[in-house]
Amino acid sequence: KEASKNESELAALTKEQVALQAERDSILLRVLSILKALLKWSHSDLQKDPAQSGTLDQILRPVVSLPALSDEVEIATISAICLFCSRDAESARGHWCLLLELLRSLRQDDLPSQPAAKRRHSRARAVIAARTLSDCALVHGSRGALDREEIISSAHALAAVPFPSRHIVVESLCSWFLGLGHIFFEEHLREPILEVQWALGWMLVEAFKQHGFADADDDGEDIAATSKAAASSAKVARARGVSWVTRPPPELPAEPEEAADDEEEDSAQAMATASRLMQFFNLLPKLPGKHSSPMLSLAVESIAESGLWRRAVLLPQTVGGKTRWLRGFSWPQLFRFAHERLSAELRFRLWRSSLQVCVADPELATFAEVPFALAENVKDAPPGAADLLREAVALGADAAALHPLLARIPPAQREAPPPQGSMHLLPREEAKAGEQERRMVLADQGVDIDMWSPAEVPVPDFLPPGLRLKMSKGGAAPKKRAGANAENNGPIVPPSAWPAVNAQPAQQPEDAKEVKQEPKRRRCFGKTKDSEQHRLPLRNIR
Repeated sequence: KEASKNESELAALTKEQVALQAERDSILLRVLSILKALLKWSHSDLQKDPAQSGTLDQILRPVVSLPALSDEVEIATISAICLFCSRDAESARGHWCLLLELLRSLRQDDLPSQPAAKRRHSRARAVIAARTLSDCALVHGSRGALDREEIISSAHALAAVPFPSRHIVVESLCSWFLGLGHIFFEEHLREPILEVQWALGWMLVEAFKQHGFADADDDGEDIAATSKAAASSAKVARARGVSWVTRPPPELPAEPEEAADDEEEDSAQAMATASRLMQFFNLLPKLPGKHSSPMLSLAVESIAESGLWRRAVLLPQTVGGKTRWLRGFSWPQLFRFAHERLSAELRFRLWRSSLQVCVADPELATFAEVPFALAENVKDAPPGAADLLREAVALGADAAALHPLLARIPPAQREAPPPQGSMHLLPREEAKAGEQERRMVLADQGVDIDMWSPAEVPVPDFLPPGLRLKMSKGGAAPKKRAGANAENNGPIVPPSAWPAVNAQPAQQPEDAKEVKQEPKRRRCFGKTKDSEQHRLPLRNIR
């Protein structure tokens, strides 16, 4: 009896607590809504309006310290505090560490192993913090209220988000680079800021991300049209936000229907993000100043030097009993996009980065279509490209894929010297050591680079049919494997050209006009009205 009495009293108290908390949250949400509207639409100076500025200490800070604060009230309170930071430089500097910590907390709270509710709440806070950091850097940084170190720290926090949370900072990063890219470029010339350059690289990769399964012979126009159908036919269960290299094999059990809904949501979100980033990178080289075009070049170099280019490697996957080739993004499309928008001097840097990839990992570079991307743009090769090609072949790059490019370079550019101060290619061991060092530096800055792209990707056992066709057309046919049957590697001969077995030498007819080619076999029904056409003797079959 006593136990049942305690349980009934506890249930009554719990019910009362829920009712009181709901009433308290309702009142707080109304107060916070009024305060956010006042901060958003009023134009009064907070330094000269003590009533409005006093709400930070009298309302917002006591609300944050309340026990058992619900997620909804916490998000509304953080939004109001961030509005204060956007309008007042002193408030921004006072809450700068808080904003940075809200973004950095994603490294522990937005992992696939965390509960879905906790991940949503962490992302909601991070979205508000990311937008506030970008707005404060733009507004207060241009007025001199924030120093360059604080401005760069906001970009660092935005750049080092984990892979599953990348889409929540895209808009903030675009605004930061468009408004404050000159500060990054000036500081990068003094001392390389690898984490911010890393952000440019993965943003460019997301702009050319392949949605669904694509063969190596798919054109860029066909990929966008077929991505939706391919994604729907290849619904493989995987955790939301997991990298392309960590997808579970097809034999794993399927997840609930919520996982499929998340997959469709992620696909639509990725397409919207790619469209937004494509607009950003189209606008970036057109900005006034000397920093605009080099930033696009730095993005491509970051992809090549950090190992992020391995996401472009074509890997075989079995979908519906059929082998399809999957890649994270299209390197030829990305290279062509940057090549068309850069000057000859910056194009030389693109060629050097691409050929360095061919030297460091020649087999995997073929599956990423790096030589094919160079072949597509060989007519607009920069001065010094021929010297780079010869140097790459001498350092161990695939000679069969790169030698034909030398003859296709225009003569005027083939003999031109490289730009002054240009760097030479590194040997294979030094290039791999440099990439490993760069990955370690990014890891020390909080970037989980292994989640973005692994350091090692297995080389497939055979080439995709489309890639083999491209290499054959470009004069760089793949080498024959040892032990392969040479008779099966010859050209395909039509049956009409086969020699007759045990046939006598044909004699020349007296009248060549009487020799006619055997007529083409036609349908027996439906396409002719000739009643004298021969029919099969089906009536004689009993």
